[in-house]
Amino acid sequence: MRRITVFSLNVLIGSALVAPVITGQTPPPSVTPPAATQNLQKIIAESPGRADLAVPLDKVWELLPAAYASLSIPITVREPANRVIGAERMRTHHYLGDARLSKFLSCGEIEGTLNADTFDVSLSMLTQLQANSSGGTTVITRVDAAAKPASTSGQYNSCSSTGELETRLVRYIESQLR
Repeated sequence: MRRITVFSLNVLIGSALVAPVITGQTPPPSVTPPAATQNLQKIIAESPGRADLAVPLDKVWELLPAAYASLSIPITVREPANRVIGAERMRTHHYLGDARLSKFLSCGEIEGTLNADTFDVSLSMLTQLQANSSGGTTVITRVDAAAKPASTSGQYNSCSSTGELETRLVRYIESQLR
């Protein structure tokens, strides 16, 4: 459980800390709670995968497993005390559900072919919920991914999120609240 908690914080703190875990190297030392809290607050303020919903936190928390299922992402991380849920280091190839990976990730291209659609991809997506000052819920989702050609044993290269996974997650939640 300690490794999952450390990884969850690392994903939320930044991509640079995730790279050693994805490539199989030794993970960075654990972050002490006060520093982690300060860094997490900074990431929350700057996060592109952030949405505010006028719904109580407990109601949104109940909907998250189904929201992840709608994206074809199996939940491997569930920390109710921290309101963190998601998947870490999920291996996928070419598609996520019925959509090509390039819809969600930008991993570069070779000769006009999008790498996300042809490479082996390691995907981590974590969502944290926080009560906001208006009595609603702030949804913070972080997507980290890396890809490598399927035919090589080389290292994974970072991918960036297109924002589509984060958007679909929030849209699913909103659709269930109507």
